[in-house]
Amino acid sequence: MNNQSDTIPAAVRLNYKKGDLLIKEGDFGVAVYKIISGAVEVYCELPSCRTKLAVLGPGDLLAETAFVHQGAEPHSASARAVEDTEVEVWHAFQLAREFESVSPMIRLLVGQALRRLTHTNQVISQLNARKGGAAGETQDASPPRWEDKRRYYRKAVEQFCMYRPAKVWEKVELIGRLVDLSREGVGLETSQDNLDNFPLEVGDAVQVESSLPNGKDLVFRGKVMNKKPSKMPEHVVMGVSIIEISERCRKDLGFFLMN
Repeated sequence: MNNQSDTIPAAVRLNYKKGDLLIKEGDFGVAVYKIISGAVEVYCELPSCRTKLAVLGPGDLLAETAFVHQGAEPHSASARAVEDTEVEVWHAFQLAREFESVSPMIRLLVGQALRRLTHTNQVISQLNARKGGAAGETQDASPPRWEDKRRYYRKAVEQFCMYRPAKVWEKVELIGRLVDLSREGVGLETSQDNLDNFPLEVGDAVQVESSLPNGKDLVFRGKVMNKKPSKMPEHVVMGVSIIEISERCRKDLGFFLMN
């Protein structure tokens, strides 16, 4: 697979409506979010309560801990827009270059500080659970747990990819973004400019090359099943069904979805 770090843009801007989920606790990912406008609530969920950890605003960062851990650990909290919000999403390929140039001691200090913050958040959540949620927000109806719906769940991700329409295979590589994954297919977001220059219609075949958030390669041939407008202006999300994938990639995908 080609080196994506040479072609992936430094950052993209995304817009979320009030109530939209940006990050889900327990999912993996290494992108870092910088809030441009709006407000985002960071919270943890336990069976007995939901604990609000912070409300972040313009200039604040999200998911910095997951980036420092390079996706080896899942997100320790969820983040949801409490009003219409715009964020700048920085991909790990770009940030890793700058982070690796920092002295080992600074990286160690940053890593330790973030681990302590994560531990503190966990302790706060556990204390609230013991108090019956008195210091947090009680849930009216808990959503089904991931373990109960993993066969059907489309896991939200933030992964850049390269894709090629079947009509121009080996002649062009277009940049897109995987926004969700399942055993049967993916949500592939791309710009309207890409579709204007290299059209993809429902039923067309497409080759996709990317990496899972845990670092494993994901390469498959798929078929476009549907198209809908993206939250990002001038972008479209295509539902792509997986029709041809190696056994290794299928196992790696399955393992990622089960964790």
